[in-house]
Amino acid sequence: MPYPGTLKESLENNNIDEKIIMKIYEGFEDIGDKSSKKVKVMFMRRAMSVLDEHLDYEKRYKIIDACACCLGGSREKNVKKFLKSLQGQNLSLSEKVQALGEARPFYNSTTLNEDGTIIDGIYYKVDDKYKCACTCLNNESITEPISSTYCLCCAGHYRHHLQNALGIKLKTKKVVSSAIESLEKEPCIFMFECID
Repeated sequence: MPYPGTLKESLENNNIDEKIIMKIYEGFEDIGDKSSKKVKVMFMRRAMSVLDEHLDYEKRYKIIDACACCLGGSREKNVKKFLKSLQGQNLSLSEKVQALGEARPFYNSTTLNEDGTIIDGIYYKVDDKYKCACTCLNNESITEPISSTYCLCCAGHYRHHLQNALGIKLKTKKVVSSAIESLEKEPCIFMFECID
């Protein structure tokens, strides 16, 4: 997740101009990963707005995808268990996606489109509103939109597990919809493309 510290590290690792980094953290110089969620919501809204203003999609994608969390742990174990269940079978991508959708090793709802893109997402609802599942922002009421650039982090989580489960290399093509950008009216849905 793009916590303030993780985000700064990714910005520096991607050689983002210091002026842009300063603009992102202006007024939030003391923000840290343990700052309150309310402060982090304000910070992330500003940070994503600055990134959208100054960087193209490819650069934003590299920065935020690198912040993806939960790449190991129980989800990774579940993906390995899923792969073990497929051993010895020579399945097409379509058949693998179908099997993955049935097994749901990381709460996925994977769909293969006719054009070869893959859709997955999070349909997390509370009181009939779609919520951000990210622990940096969850349980906070989103009263102003936050750019779906932020959601490239969660998409990175899904991309990682999908490509391991399907045995293909993926890239997040776009965030189709976002709970934090739509003010909780739409779920978080991601589109991936194969880059093999």
